[in-house]
Amino acid sequence: MLNLHYSDIQNLNSKKEILDSIPKIKKVILNFYNSISLEVFFTTPEKGWSPKKNVEHLSKAILPVAIGLSAPKFPLLIFGKNSDKNINLNKTINLYKEKVGAGSQAGIFEPIEIFITKTEEEKKKIIRDLEKKLNSFESALSKWSEEDLSEYKMPHPILGNITVLEMAFFTLYHLFHHSEKVEDRLK
Repeated sequence: MLNLHYSDIQNLNSKKEILDSIPKIKKVILNFYNSISLEVFFTTPEKGWSPKKNVEHLSKAILPVAIGLSAPKFPLLIFGKNSDKNINLNKTINLYKEKVGAGSQAGIFEPIEIFITKTEEEKKKIIRDLEKKLNSFESALSKWSEEDLSEYKMPHPILGNITVLEMAFFTLYHLFHHSEKVEDRLK
């Protein structure tokens, strides 16, 4: 089971706090999915996605964020610059919950069902892919200044254009959003 939850990180407010939390979050999330039995990992519950599909969705969702953070900042100007220096990260999460509650869905980030051999090797490969994406996200985020994180914006498919700081925080929230759902279904 998860030994860290969103409620444990909801008060992060800076690049340093986010970066300091990532190693622990990665460890908790990856250990959680690795601890799920092979049969359960690949089994779709009555409601929602299998643990496998959740991991694949998280990998698909993190990839464009990591790429955007790694790219030059200049192209991000097309998404606007933030003029509001009072960024409320929890407000961003609440808006996301509201929109998902109103019917917003994963869209292109929904995992595609393809036939695969349900082996321990395949499970490890899927989880390793998430780990690689998280490592890329962490590395790219570390190269941004605190000021730039609050100034530049990135597009989010549900939230619209949000600051890079909000996107970084959302990325961590999103890990817990899905992992806590999986945890609840396993109880």
